[in-house]
Amino acid sequence: MRIIHLIGDINIAESGPTQSVNCIVDGFSKYQKNSFTLELWTFSSSETLPEHIKSFKPRKKLFYFSWSFTKKIWKERKSIDIIHLHGMWLYFHFYILFIAFFSKIKVVLSPRGSFAIEALKQGKNFTKKILLNVIKILLYKVNAFHATSDQEKKDILRIYKNAKIFNVPNCINSNDINFNNKNDFENKFIWIGRLHPIKNLEFLLETFNEKKNLNLEVYGPINSDYSIKLCNHFKSNNIKFMNNLTVKSKNITISKSKFLVMTSFSENFGIVILESLIQGTPVIVSDALPWKDIEDYSAGFTYKANDQLDFISKLELANKMTDSDYLKYSNNAKNYAYEKFSQQSVVKNLKEMYLCLV
Repeated sequence: MRIIHLIGDINIAESGPTQSVNCIVDGFSKYQKNSFTLELWTFSSSETLPEHIKSFKPRKKLFYFSWSFTKKIWKERKSIDIIHLHGMWLYFHFYILFIAFFSKIKVVLSPRGSFAIEALKQGKNFTKKILLNVIKILLYKVNAFHATSDQEKKDILRIYKNAKIFNVPNCINSNDINFNNKNDFENKFIWIGRLHPIKNLEFLLETFNEKKNLNLEVYGPINSDYSIKLCNHFKSNNIKFMNNLTVKSKNITISKSKFLVMTSFSENFGIVILESLIQGTPVIVSDALPWKDIEDYSAGFTYKANDQLDFISKLELANKMTDSDYLKYSNNAKNYAYEKFSQQSVVKNLKEMYLCLV
């Protein structure tokens, strides 16, 4: 069975969907290589992508239009069993749904948070409303939706009530989990991601601006008016804006930190949270995110969304932890990640989804 995974501009170090799709493709090559052929295609101008990724140079101002991609898909449409789309709103999403009218290709769509209420508010709202109406007409050509959390399942049903949904979380490679006790770390909090309004960074930074006894490092690209404004306004002795991270440096940075914090208005999953857990770094996350059971496993803390007093109480609780209590939370974080998000179990569930379609 030939399956093409399609994702927009790819960034191996930063992008949550990129990490997830890479893990899926890698998992199928390990556990299902005799039954499935998975290919990862993307739209990027980068010259340094891994060999297993097929890239088409896009015209970003035209919703990532690529003439070479358009011709290749049409030419090979009879040899493709399933196309698994990731994200939404780009040229190739609409083109694949259009092509489904003229072929036997089955289509799976992983919205990757695109249908979340907060996500729909961001960017060019008018343009999204137009595209959403077009998408609603085409969505019946989607044979299955892949949600990564219960919340994303609700978001999909709000857009398309007849959706056939498979709820399968993102995965991690168990070989990446560091099962050694975590003894060498700095007493600091970190935040990692893209500096974007949906991440609720003002709330995070204003909190640390008040709590001068707590140290925060913010990692993400400072390449937009919004990110530059944040950097200029909130930079202080206890708040540092850092450079982008490579995959290797990200893992090291996470493992050397005491806690990762995540304050987003919305995340369909939040892959960086999982990346933190496998390094034995507990997390503090908003209860608006799909990690509400993190406290049940003593692998971190949740706070009431946008409640600064509750957020501060969890920060202080983390800051005052004894070494022995912290070690328990650190080990629990790794065990929680291993039990719930193993690559093998995610591949098994996605295999069942694919087999239902052919």
